[in-house]
Amino acid sequence: MKKNRNRKILTWINFLLDFRPYGPIAIIYFAQVTGSFALGLGVFSFISLAVVLLEVPTGIFSDMVGRKKTMILGAIASTLSIFLYALGSTFWILAIGAFFGGLAESFFSGNNDALLYETLKQSKKEKKYAEMLGKVNSMFQYGLAASALLGGFLAGWSLQFVFWISIIPQFLGFILTLFIQEPRKHEKKIDTIANHFKEAVKGFKKSWKLRNLTYGSMIGFGIGETLHQFLPAFFFFFFPTWALSIPRFFSRIFA
Repeated sequence: MKKNRNRKILTWINFLLDFRPYGPIAIIYFAQVTGSFALGLGVFSFISLAVVLLEVPTGIFSDMVGRKKTMILGAIASTLSIFLYALGSTFWILAIGAFFGGLAESFFSGNNDALLYETLKQSKKEKKYAEMLGKVNSMFQYGLAASALLGGFLAGWSLQFVFWISIIPQFLGFILTLFIQEPRKHEKKIDTIANHFKEAVKGFKKSWKLRNLTYGSMIGFGIGETLHQFLPAFFFFFFPTWALSIPRFFSRIFA
């Protein structure tokens, strides 16, 4: 394996897959299609629903078939998700697109970090994992920040056009996943979904600290994510469409 090949490719995959110009105007577009901001926010809930349902199965799938194939499927699901958003003539088409978006997140969650670790371990550099993980994952925020500015500019022509443009970086990210090399020392740890679920429920019942952390995380993430997605709708009453990207740009840069 060429030195650092996977790390470099993964860096650009992260940038491209999170290069989403539609980010600052998504809630406005969803509300325009569905007829209300409530239903528009409802579209985002399908992403979370898919992640909850598929997080464990896709993790097991990754252990069974390998990191590269899992990443390829995630990139396909991400591209299909935005394609359905762009079609978006009804709430249910948007909801299906959101479900595929959650599926993509589930494929990537854990799998990509494991790919990086196993790649470093193969060259006996696993001690640098934390440093490399920080560098690779920082590209998420750079991609989101850069695409936010572009999205605000393009939204002046058409909100739907922004989604069609957003398919391009997703497809390029998919192409890059084909050049990932599966780590030769990949360790398969296959278990049943039932056993994973049983272990999680057992730990949840036994530990009050775990329960409190879970409830706090649920409430914090739920409120925080809702505010994050809905904020452009608030700014929409005060700023022109092209300026909606500015707050999101600074938010991502500081992140």
